[in-house]
Order: sequence, then structure tokens, then C-alpha cells
Amino acid sequence: MSLTLNPSTAWSDEGEGIQTLDYNGLDFALSGSNTLRFEHYNTSGDEASSNYQFEGPQTYDQFGLNFDTLMNPYSKVRGQISGVINESDYRNRDRGFVPERLNLMHEKGDIFLPYRLEAGDYYNFFSQRTEQRSLKGMRLELQPKLGMEKGRHISLQLTAGANQDTWKDFRISEDFSKGTSLLFADPIFGQWNLNYIRNTRKGVRSDGTLHRTQDVLGLAANKTLSIGNQKVSMEAEFDYFRGDHDGVETISSGKDRDDSALFFEISGKSDLPLTYRLRFEDYGQDYRPNGVVISPDRLSREAHAGWQFASGTRVQGRFQHFKDGVETSNPNDTYTTGVTISGPLLKGIVNDLSGNINAYVQDVENRSKTSNSTTQTVTANFSKPLFAGWNGNVDIFYQDVDNHSQEANDTVTRQVRLGVDHALGFYGIQGSVRPGVMLRQVDNINSGRDDIFPTLAVNLQKGNHSFGYDMGYNIQNVRLVTSTDVKTLNQNFVYSYAKENNTFGVEFNTTDRNPDPGRVSKSARAAVYWTHSFRKNFNFKRRAGRRAIQGAGAVALPYPSRSGMVDLTELIPYADINKIKERLVIAKIRGGIERYNLIVYETSLLSGIDQRQRLALVHEDGILQKAALIIEFDNVGNLDNMMQTYERVRKKLMDRYGSPSSFYERGDFSENIVTDVNNGQFIRSVEWRRPEGIIRYGIPRRLDGRLRMEVQISTGFTAIEGNSLWSVEGVK
Repeated sequence: MSLTLNPSTAWSDEGEGIQTLDYNGLDFALSGSNTLRFEHYNTSGDEASSNYQFEGPQTYDQFGLNFDTLMNPYSKVRGQISGVINESDYRNRDRGFVPERLNLMHEKGDIFLPYRLEAGDYYNFFSQRTEQRSLKGMRLELQPKLGMEKGRHISLQLTAGANQDTWKDFRISEDFSKGTSLLFADPIFGQWNLNYIRNTRKGVRSDGTLHRTQDVLGLAANKTLSIGNQKVSMEAEFDYFRGDHDGVETISSGKDRDDSALFFEISGKSDLPLTYRLRFEDYGQDYRPNGVVISPDRLSREAHAGWQFASGTRVQGRFQHFKDGVETSNPNDTYTTGVTISGPLLKGIVNDLSGNINAYVQDVENRSKTSNSTTQTVTANFSKPLFAGWNGNVDIFYQDVDNHSQEANDTVTRQVRLGVDHALGFYGIQGSVRPGVMLRQVDNINSGRDDIFPTLAVNLQKGNHSFGYDMGYNIQNVRLVTSTDVKTLNQNFVYSYAKENNTFGVEFNTTDRNPDPGRVSKSARAAVYWTHSFRKNFNFKRRAGRRAIQGAGAVALPYPSRSGMVDLTELIPYADINKIKERLVIAKIRGGIERYNLIVYETSLLSGIDQRQRLALVHEDGILQKAALIIEFDNVGNLDNMMQTYERVRKKLMDRYGSPSSFYERGDFSENIVTDVNNGQFIRSVEWRRPEGIIRYGIPRRLDGRLRMEVQISTGFTAIEGNSLWSVEGVK
């Protein structure tokens, strides 16, 4: 829970040349965008192998409208509406006018009982184990000013809403939640959070589902202690579930059940560059609240420790034990021991070498020994400037699966990806080119496979024109004569022209699949679009003695007096890139690989997230344009792991920045998530509007089709419900 009732400013009020807003009186801002998009899909040959389910023309007009009204520094009203006029099978299952998102928020903090009232779409977050998802309904948050002079804070939240994709044919009874959350924060006793949620779902006879009602009651607490030179944070949560769920083996097995969840984590750091974390989770078999992403019937124990050297190199070790099916007759144990090394590597031996090495051993065994295997995995990524403006990249993957119960399933995978990139500049055009090739060898007792995967990426820009091209040609040779060899060529092209408030764009995607033996399959998508955006400010004022941001160095960076973690809000757009680099050195973040208008660091900005993280700084003429934290998924094929990782990162961001200002969700995590993202059928975007800029988190679409999470800070993005092609393409 988070409610901030503070004066709003466009930028920090420190430093010369900072633009600020004076809200004496009424300020009103109106903004919006409209995107008209026409697409055409074509498939020939083996239609079953096509990337596209529907053929022919697909058209939609997508719109969004926002307004902000500020009566005084503590009182504001904000509204949002977005929807689509749809004639596309990919954009929405409904045709015609589809209202997707409506939100009206009133926040008032200049009274004894400050409140925030939201109606329409809002993101409801009590905890990761009670409810964490978007709802359509109402939410009221109260913050009585009791004990504030002693540093105490109280917040009461009341919510009621249904989980629905759109407002068209809205049925509140299908998935309705109501609940309350009480938050108490005290400088001595820490923060305590009491949550209660009741969820009801109407049964659907055609789906074979029953009417379900469930209640979840939870108590969470966290406290940070200073013990000597140690700063230790403790977080705990206990939740109790009673009611109905979808069943374990049969539908009826989910009726009238009760179970519990227990979570505890302790983490710390000291004057030494040492960090550590212990985590414990225990979820009962019947602990299945609707609206959370957890693994029922699982016991988890984790231990993590990290050390950061003065050179910027980080070493992190981990031990994890997961027991699944705890309450079954055949539980499954997974033990993982691993180490990760990231940042500058081989300092003093190899100059300017940066990378990430992740090595681990995983043992999996169930009680009956029918599942019993040991997997050794090494993933390594290296980057280094070469010569004459060329940068080299090497990605290595090695995995040895030793199946003790079925020796025939033993598999060894060796993979290396070699790539280079170079800046381009001619006739006023600037950009970069990135050729590469991936070689993969898979060995198995019964079969094997050899893959060659050449790639090429080009990004160019001149004035208002931008161009992107990505090609991948996968040559897959299977050693068994009875198996099928496949050659697949993917090409993706985008062009856009931006002029004032208008953007015109063209996209073209093709896939040619040639199996031997088998039928050739060709699929293509062509799209053209026009986006018009606008923003109007009324009664806009600037404080006397201040001026708008102009040129390099206009933004004063909020350098803290510490050498620890850097927050994205410190990487303010329009800052001098050299000042940003100085701040990173203070935080022992070194070894950035500089490319055309881009600097990339192997570093972790979000603690408690084990996945690979990279910081990318996009600049122009020495001025920062945007900063991006890129977070990789461990395994795109593991949907549970993907969902939990995505929600864990979002929770970390909400702990830092509070409730999102806006969000947009389309589609569900499914086995076709890669295709859905690239077809625009799956979108996840969350935004926080802050004085430093706009922070956006989500899973953007990319030209190369890869899936990853990105957290970016910039002064502006395309509309959150619009084009999902907002990834930093220069970082592979």
C-alpha cells in the first residue's frame, strides 16, 4: 500500500535551470493519442506451421485520453479513458467499440483525513500472497493524521471490483473481489499490514466449473534494524485461506477447503561490500487464492550472499531447495547451488572486458526415484571493445543433463553466439549494424542436432526518420535420417516518421519455414499506422527565477552521500552523461561498454532479483535521453517462473515508487506467449509519473522476437495502450 500526498513538481527544486510548476490556483492538463492501424496477414503452404492464426485485412483505431487537475499542492483529480474501435481478430475478441480502461482518481491531502478515491480500473495490491492484480471497481484509501508527529503512519484501504478485460459485457459476478487492508508504520515497531479479501466466481456449466467463494486473511510485517555496522531487514507474512478453488485432481476436490501460507525473509548489508539474504516460503496444497501468482504445495528455502569488489565486479552465491508436492505421496525435491559473477572481468589482465557468468548445479529427485537427474549449467556473456570502433560480444551456453533414472534422456547442449557491432554515419544518417552467428550442438544417446543461426540487425536514424531491420536464419540439422531438418528465415522491418504530434509508421514481418521432408510454409504481416498525440496545459505557471531545461548540465543530479545502490530516479533524462557516469563510479558500477549513443553495464539495480540485470544509458550528443534496466527471464518456456518473476519485479518497483499512475494489460501468460507478444496479443506495461520523469515497466515487443523485462525512465513514451515496440533495441 502506498499513498503519497505531497506537492507535485515537474522536476527537482534543486539546481540552476530546473523547470518547476507553481500550483497556486487551478492547473488543468489534457493529453491523449489516437492510433489508426491497418494490417494484412498472409499465409501460404503449410498453414498449420504459420505464425498467424487469422488471414486477411485487420484494422483497428485505438485511442486514449487523460486529464490532470491540480487545485493546490495537496489536492488533484486525474482521469483516464482508453479503448478501441476494433475490426481485428488479433486486437480484441470483440468487434466494434470496446471500452477497455476507465479511471477517475481524486486525491486530497489538505484535510484531517487525507484520502484517495479511485473508480474504474485500478491495480490492487495487498501483498503477493493475498491479491496482486488489476480490477474494475472502486478503491478508497484513507490516511488519518494520527501520530504523524511521532513518525507514525496509518493507512486504510477499502476495495471492491471485478477482474475483467474490458467494460464491454461487464459482469461483476464472474470474478468479484472485495476487501480491506490496514497498514500501520511505526519507527520502533516497523510496518504491519493486515489484509482481508473475499473473492467470488460464478460457475460456468459449459466449462464444468462450480460457483466458488473464498476468504483470505493475512498479516504481514517488516522491520529494518541497525545492529553494529549491520543493517538488517526482516519481512514476514502469514495468510489463511478458506473456501473453494478449482480443485487439485477433480473440480469437487476444491470445495470447502482451508490452508495457510508462511513467508519469511531476512536480508542485510554492512560497511563491508557484503550482502546476504535468507528466504523461507511454505504454501499448503489448498492455499490457492484467486489473483496471486504462487506455487501451491511447495516448501522453499533459499540462501544468497554477494560481495562487490572495488573494481565493480560482483560475486553472488546461492543455495536453493524447493520441495513440490509436499502433501502428496511422491514429493519432488530440487536442490540448486550456483554462483554468478558480473561486471568488469579479469581487471588488469584483459582491458575493458565486461560480462556475466552464471554457473549452477541442480539435482532433482522424487521419493519414488522415477525422477532423478543432475543438471550442470553454465551461461556466460562477454562484451569488449575491439578495434576501429568495433565491439565484440560472445554468449556461451553449456548444459549437461544426467538423467539417473532414464539414461536415454541424457543430453548435452553446447551453444556459442558471436557478434560484433559498429556505429554507422553517412549523409547525415547515424546508427549501428550488428552481424552475428549462433552455433548450437545438442547431443543425445538416441539423436542429436546441429544448428547454425546467422543474424543481422541494423538501426538507422536521420532527423525525424528512423529505420530498423532484424534478420535471423535458423538452419537446423537433425542427425537421425528419420527426423526433419528445418530452415527458418525470419525478417522484421520497421520505419517511422515523426513530425510534431504525428507519427507515421510501417512494419513488415515475414517467416519462411522450409522443412526437409515436409511442406514449405510462408507467412507475412504488413502494417501501416498513424498516431496523433496532443497535450494542452491551462493556467500553466512557472516559479519566478526558474526557466525551462535547456542543454547539457541543466539538470542537477540528486547525488546521495553513499556508495551503494543507484536508483533509476537518479538517472534523470537531459542530464550530462559524464555526470551520470561519475555517479555510477561512486556506486562502484564500472566497466560500461560504450557503443553508438549507448552505454551498457552488467550490474544489478534491484536487490532480491536473481535474474541477469543490465543498465543501459541512451544518450545523444552527451545528453541522457533515457535509462533502462533490462532483466532477463530464466526460462521463457516455464510459465510459472515467468509469471512469478514478472510479479516479483513489479512488487519491488511498487515498494519503491508506490501505486502505478497507469497500467495496461492485454492477454494472458500462455504457452504461445512468444507469438502473442510479437503479434500484439500480449502486452504488459505499468507507469509511474514522478518528478524526475516517467518510469515504465513491462515486457516490450522487440524486432528480434526475444522476451525480457525492461524498466525505463524517460520524459515521454508512446501511449501506454499503443505501440508495444518500446524496447532498447541496441541491447541484445
